[in-house]
Amino acid sequence: MTTTTHDTEAAASLPPTATTPEGPAFILIKKTRGGNFLHTNPFSLRRAIDSICGTVKSVKALRTGPLLIETFHRNQTDALLASTSLKETPVSAILADRLNAVEGSVRSDALTELSNAELLEELKDQGVCRVQRLRSRDVKTLGPNPTRGLSEPITGEDYDRLRERPVTRSVTKNTS
Repeated sequence: MTTTTHDTEAAASLPPTATTPEGPAFILIKKTRGGNFLHTNPFSLRRAIDSICGTVKSVKALRTGPLLIETFHRNQTDALLASTSLKETPVSAILADRLNAVEGSVRSDALTELSNAELLEELKDQGVCRVQRLRSRDVKTLGPNPTRGLSEPITGEDYDRLRERPVTRSVTKNTS
């Protein structure tokens, strides 16, 4: 076991995978010669995307310039990733890594002495691609935080399951 300085330890992560998700995915399309899509006709953009891969779930122009496209299935994702131009404009397409992953946390006192890199090495065969120790408010009083944040890519089945799960919020009523 390696003893680490818990309050300054960097997150451990694997390099992004080049594998396309099986089901729906999020893709970023950027103009290769600079500029953005904010002042481009949205209807002609939609027609251009439809001609490449068919009707997609959503297309949004981000304030930072690229287009965020959500696809229905892998064939659309592959077609968009292979595209080099959109409306005669040279573009590059990449997977939006953070949107194609799910994050969670695990809490165990037994993991406090493991570094993020060691924990990532142990969990990478389960699909975990990033590990980061969550910070305690007061390390001196509380000690190292045993909670770790984990990220892993979403598969097609996971995506459908996550979409079907209802979000519940606890509501407390004030009776006074």
